[in-house]
Amino acid sequence: MIIVVIGEAVVVVVEMVVEEVVVVVLGAAASIVVVGGGGVIVAIVVVVVVVVVVVVVVVVVVEVMVVVVVVEVLVLAEAATAVVVVVVVVVVVVVVAVVVIVVVVVVVVVEVVRVEVEEATVAAAGVVVAVVLVVVVVVVVVVVELVVVVVVGGSDSSTKGSSCGCHF
Repeated sequence: MIIVVIGEAVVVVVEMVVEEVVVVVLGAAASIVVVGGGGVIVAIVVVVVVVVVVVVVVVVVVEVMVVVVVVEVLVLAEAATAVVVVVVVVVVVVVVAVVVIVVVVVVVVVEVVRVEVEEATVAAAGVVVAVVLVVVVVVVVVVVELVVVVVVGGSDSSTKGSSCGCHF
């Protein structure tokens, strides 16, 4: 039951993200082909580096928070089940992090190529857009994870108290 619930949630999220990636990648390819230009590369590199760093830091923090929440909520589950769920959640968060990096970088590349202003301004605007997108996506991911955790935690009818009785 637990794996099925998490699996369904993961499939839905992945489908949504893949659709977005396809649309954004097609847009980026078209923009780059139409506009092009060598000076834009510097701005893109700056934005990509900043985005990757921000995403990695945020995702690590979120991952730790989610795992802690999962462990706390799974006090009603068996130790083996808890381990499996924690591993699944960590894998999901890492995969989503990679997808977020790809999507955000591609979106920023599209914006950098599309806007014809000075490189520094483009890079700054791109970083702001990227950070906002990362925050929004991470919030959505956390909400999805917590909903899955609550559903999973609520599916067990036994009661053993509020402290984690898991033996890893």
